[in-house]
Amino acid sequence: MRGIVKIVVALVIVVLLYSLLVKLNWLPSVGSWFKASPVLIEETPLLITEIKQIATLFTIESSDEVVVSQVRPVPPGSPKKILDWISPLPLAQAEQLVLVVKGKVIAGTDLSRLESNAIFIRYDSVSVTIPAARIQDIIVNPSGTDVFIEEGNWSQAETNKLVSQASEKLRQRATEKGILVKADEQALKVLRNFLALQGFQKIRVATN
Repeated sequence: MRGIVKIVVALVIVVLLYSLLVKLNWLPSVGSWFKASPVLIEETPLLITEIKQIATLFTIESSDEVVVSQVRPVPPGSPKKILDWISPLPLAQAEQLVLVVKGKVIAGTDLSRLESNAIFIRYDSVSVTIPAARIQDIIVNPSGTDVFIEEGNWSQAETNKLVSQASEKLRQRATEKGILVKADEQALKVLRNFLALQGFQKIRVATN
């Protein structure tokens, strides 16, 4: 009988000691033994692949129209030069081409450049650093280009040069309007939601 009492007392002491160590966070609780295994760092390559597959969500577009122009002297021998020579009043001494160009600027995050060292996973926490958004494309549709003023004969090469200037102007205006900032914000928002759906509780997402 005394042996049984000793065993019971020993068990009680063990239980009390274990409870004390759990409260001090020195030992895991019994319930934690049956919880799902934590996310492991070895899952990083799989997560990178899944993130790259949603890259198409990270784009934003900005439509705009700009005016570009070019002026050149009237070439010798042109009708304007001849009329200016015989006219008592001076005529226009320059030829001008003015275009109104409509286009679209596309900005986004290139997740194909995401490296494994950009992701850190530990248990239910994840940290991801993605590339900053960049201008991906500038689309100028020929049907969206209108000739506002055309004085003189302008070659196709000269017209194309003006259209190229319009593309750069579209880029500058879109950047000034914050297209890259908006693209970054959208990318971070979508990625946070994606990681939350993966079961992560503590999420940090930033751009480099």
